[in-house]
Amino acid sequence: MRYQYTSRGYLNSLKKNNTLTGVQLLLTINIIIFLLMFFSPEIQQLASNYFVLNPANICSDFYIWQCVTYSFLHSTQSLWHIIFNMIALWFLGPELESMWGKKQFLKYYFIIAIGSGLMTAIYMFNFMPNVNTIGASGAIYGLLIAYAILFPNRYIYLYGVLPLKVRTAAIIFGGIALYYSININNDSNISHIAHLSGIIMALLYLFYWTKQKQSMRIIKTRKHEKNNVNKIREKKINKILDKMNDVGWDNLTSTEKEYLQHESQNNHFNQTPD
Repeated sequence: MRYQYTSRGYLNSLKKNNTLTGVQLLLTINIIIFLLMFFSPEIQQLASNYFVLNPANICSDFYIWQCVTYSFLHSTQSLWHIIFNMIALWFLGPELESMWGKKQFLKYYFIIAIGSGLMTAIYMFNFMPNVNTIGASGAIYGLLIAYAILFPNRYIYLYGVLPLKVRTAAIIFGGIALYYSININNDSNISHIAHLSGIIMALLYLFYWTKQKQSMRIIKTRKHEKNNVNKIREKKINKILDKMNDVGWDNLTSTEKEYLQHESQNNHFNQTPD
């Protein structure tokens, strides 16, 4: 995927800062690892043996770390693999990070990367258990889904030419990933199931995140309402107690006496009538 910038988000990443943003950190790690693999056959072989996503290694030998490490590896046979993924990260990531913050953005990115890696390994274990998967595409598709939900009418330019609304692009890419995941092609070098897994993980996590935020909002609202009720109760109790101090217990109405006795039994105040 190639994107042309049409939003303000990435401008935030150009502002001077003493620390790397989450997007800059991910870009730096991916590029450094790519260069190490490109110039060192030994490192490339090490990565191929232990850090690619291999379904057999994960499901049989429990090389579970591969669900993370694969997302930082890219093919050294073609520059387009890392270029397209890093361009997508550069254009989609900054605005999401500016909305969520660095910590939440990185959390989202890694949850999608790990989740899509695990789903891919489990799925592919039943078909091609020894086919390796590498690349950040699963996480990138997760960013695309989040971006499409938040900014559905923004435009991206595929290959710098074809304008598409982000929502439309997400639907098209999702459909392609679904089709080729069902009709697995042994000759394809593209892991469509990783793309589809990224989409699924993004939708599941965003749904969970939304529900969690709604639950927290409800809890805070109920707590606020409870505090208001307690303040009203306390005000009423103090008013009756002030009256009792002025005129005595015997001169309170039966309703006021019953209210104080009821509140006393429920420990809503510590004073008792004399």
